[in-house]
Amino acid sequence: MDCRLLAVKVPKRLSVAQDMNERVSHDMGKLSNAIKKSSVLTIHGGADKTIPFADAHEFAKHIQNHQLTVIDGASHNYDKPQHAQQMIQLAADFMTAA
Repeated sequence: MDCRLLAVKVPKRLSVAQDMNERVSHDMGKLSNAIKKSSVLTIHGGADKTIPFADAHEFAKHIQNHQLTVIDGASHNYDKPQHAQQMIQLAADFMTAA
């Protein structure tokens, strides 16, 4: 097998600060208003100190078919196994729903 065919360009990894600056530079209201045909699930950690909870509510205001679920006590990274399991289950249920 020619391994050159499997080579993939990996984008330069941004620092956390660069990544956050890039994300906050987007007009999320405008971007979320553009979502018309898709169903959207937002899973937010109740103890998330990275993304404000108000942002999740803003998505719910702008996206027509939006489901917001909060996992009480979960951090942004869902670092406790029970929170990670809840998040995975919620996402799996959402994706397999009819």
